[in-house]
Amino acid sequence: MADRGPRDRDRLLPHQCENETRIRNTHQALATLDGLMIATLDVETGQRGYVLAGEDQHLEPYNAGISAVREKLSALNMLTRDSAAQRANLDRLRTLVSSKLRLSELAI
Repeated sequence: MADRGPRDRDRLLPHQCENETRIRNTHQALATLDGLMIATLDVETGQRGYVLAGEDQHLEPYNAGISAVREKLSALNMLTRDSAAQRANLDRLRTLVSSKLRLSELAI
């Protein structure tokens, strides 16, 4: 594609910056989702350890996981604020995670 001059570059630059921002936001959302999955596993690990051993020390990963889940969901809330579709996906995910956390709490 031939270079069409400075005016074309000036017109394309805002779109390129917007795309870079969206890509960066997507990477942050994916990393946060990974963190949410790890936090949920920590909750499950702590719950399982406590149920099997009955020792309070196993509640440490459970409590840390609960805190991290809240933090990650809050971060995802901010990262998806500009997309109605992603907000709907987050609402579904929040419902599923909440159900999982309630089941873990009942087991303890």
